[in-house]
Amino acid sequence: MKNYVIILICVLVSSIALGQNQKVEEMKNVLEKSEVEVNPPKFTGIKDVLKFENDINSNSISQYVADNYPVQDNSEFSEGTEVIRFNITSEGKLTDFKVINSVSYKIDEEIIDIIKTSEGMWKPGYNNHKAVTMEKEVILKIKSNLNRDFLHTAKIYFKKGTENLFVKGNLKRALKNFNYGIRYRPYDQSLCYMRGLCRYEMGDEEGAREDWAKLRKRRGIDMSDNFAEYNVKELKGYEELTTVLLADDK
Repeated sequence: MKNYVIILICVLVSSIALGQNQKVEEMKNVLEKSEVEVNPPKFTGIKDVLKFENDINSNSISQYVADNYPVQDNSEFSEGTEVIRFNITSEGKLTDFKVINSVSYKIDEEIIDIIKTSEGMWKPGYNNHKAVTMEKEVILKIKSNLNRDFLHTAKIYFKKGTENLFVKGNLKRALKNFNYGIRYRPYDQSLCYMRGLCRYEMGDEEGAREDWAKLRKRRGIDMSDNFAEYNVKELKGYEELTTVLLADDK
């Protein structure tokens, strides 16, 4: 069996119509209200798939990336959770690649290059039976050690980050810890919540809002309960954080 330096544990794919900011779970509410039939794009693994009239089953884009990923020396290997976002046009073309969470620049480029070779293997998304441009987000867990627990690793960095932020007052070190944690779990609520506060404290208000924007779809959860031992309300960004989290309710 071929040994892969890149271990793809899971792929989380979300589809949204171009120009909208709705993820799949949010789309369900839209469909209930508007009765619009939306079908997300499908990766088939078959070249020139649009030439086929029959419906084609979806295949795994993660397996496709793993099969084509170059073997590397583990001593130079980075690990974490890679998040790549791109559009699939109504003609099945792939455009507008964006790295949402980076493991390393080299891995970013290699994975994007591999995904680009899958052009022609995608069935486009449909809105009311009409092909439209839609967005895909692919999440790939990359491990150099099969036994690595990303959640455990992220918790260690979160603990170090909060200690540096609240106890030692070392904002730069705290931000570095939170960055490492998010490299493993880019959508972790606690890390996004706290890194946003740390960024705001350091004057990076735009970066803070980007972190907090990830939390908006978690409405109904009082994130402050996770940080009862820390006086987060004294931080400069707390009021702005509250405003961002409530923005969708207005």
